[in-house]
Amino acid sequence: MNDMISVIVPIYNVENYLQKCIDSIINQTYKNLEIILVDDGSPDNCGRMCDVYALKDDRIKIIHKNNGGLSDARNVGLDAAAGDYIGFIDSDDSIHREFYEVLINLIFKYNADIAQCGFLRVNEDAVNNFNEDKPYADEKITLMSNCEALDNLYNENYVNTVIVCNKLYKRELFEDTRFPKGKTQEDEFTTYKLLFSAKKVVSTSRQMYYYMKRTGSIMGCGFNIEYLLLLDAYCEQILFYKQEKLPELEKKAKIAFENYIRITMVDDLKSDLDNKDQIFDNLINYYRNNYGLFSSYSNTGFKKKVIMLLFNY
Repeated sequence: MNDMISVIVPIYNVENYLQKCIDSIINQTYKNLEIILVDDGSPDNCGRMCDVYALKDDRIKIIHKNNGGLSDARNVGLDAAAGDYIGFIDSDDSIHREFYEVLINLIFKYNADIAQCGFLRVNEDAVNNFNEDKPYADEKITLMSNCEALDNLYNENYVNTVIVCNKLYKRELFEDTRFPKGKTQEDEFTTYKLLFSAKKVVSTSRQMYYYMKRTGSIMGCGFNIEYLLLLDAYCEQILFYKQEKLPELEKKAKIAFENYIRITMVDDLKSDLDNKDQIFDNLINYYRNNYGLFSSYSNTGFKKKVIMLLFNY
């Protein structure tokens, strides 16, 4: 087995974390990698750091481009990728040295289209020493159909399922799928389509993706108006499942949509944003305009129905 994996790394303003990220990729035990570093118009030293790495490792391909956001950088990387399999690593994160060896072996062993692992949150200001030689005696392998994997987007496995970077994909899954340019919450707009296109998904409980939770990142900024884009993602999911005649998943997406509006309203009211009143009005209008997506859901509890009616009023 010597199939090539294209690893796409979108890079923007992460010079303090980039070395650790790239080192964790070039030191993988699985060696047949095409490492695509997409410098998304980074204003710091990231572009120069990428150029230096390319001189050291001929597997590295550098793309310098004007800033277009995370989705655009991933899409540019996809268009340039030549590998049989595709992986994404965020440039402030890092991975276990056996990350790709384990995932590609799972794909071959179980004839799967996607393999995923667990992830470990890493604090920016903490000293993290990972024992990568520690045996995984309690490793749990789970084989899922596409609908079983999609179901995990609406239960306690949501975070591990929705994120793009803890996975390895067969290349053909991206033939008709790209990330939504100009939007944050890009994983929520994309992962469900990839999971649906897969015949089998295999998951290991091993935590091999190290997610850096830092203050300046999109996900580390607390509540902000960008989180409202998740409502658009839920709307797209509902309509997608309706089109594909998957009523149980459509129902679960509707519940997630409803709950997220109520939770976001509470977060907005507790926030210190100057435009919180405007955001709240936008939420109310969004709820009212999309009320038909879930108002006919017969299993909604009485209390939720009352809340929905009050919001609509």
